[in-house]
Amino acid sequence: MYGPYGQASVALQALGEAVMAGSFAGYDRGQLLTAKAAGPFAFISHFIGLLVWGYGVFWWFFAILTICYTLHTQPGGWKQSWFTMSVWSVVFPWGTFTNAAVEFGRLMDSPAFDVFSTALLLLLVLVWVIIQLLTLKGIVTGRVSGLDHGWRKRYDDRRPAIIKEA
Repeated sequence: MYGPYGQASVALQALGEAVMAGSFAGYDRGQLLTAKAAGPFAFISHFIGLLVWGYGVFWWFFAILTICYTLHTQPGGWKQSWFTMSVWSVVFPWGTFTNAAVEFGRLMDSPAFDVFSTALLLLLVLVWVIIQLLTLKGIVTGRVSGLDHGWRKRYDDRRPAIIKEA
């Protein structure tokens, strides 16, 4: 849920930067898209991008909290959970969310955003490495390919015997 907010925030930041770079000045027609409107338009774009990113902070925290709560309260706890390829769905939204934080750090020259985006990036790399290792382990054991009993077990050996009627 937090990934689209990160993407929208980056898009709004890019729009604000494009406006400040003179894209309105080149067009300069009508009442809205004029050179005079570039400053306020860029400010509004950056401000809405910041609001959208802030809303994404809530959903990022909620997603982390939900995952931890679910893994902790399930029967058997963390040890009874198993890896599936759907775990990779955490990486892309986290990356777009982190990218928005990096861009805000650059745009606002903010040490707070620099520190937070660095923490997000380090956590993202850690999550990526862990998921990568679990994926490789799943490939070697055959579990991510649906081979719950390993690669050496043939399909015919796993199929239940059919009783023939006489």
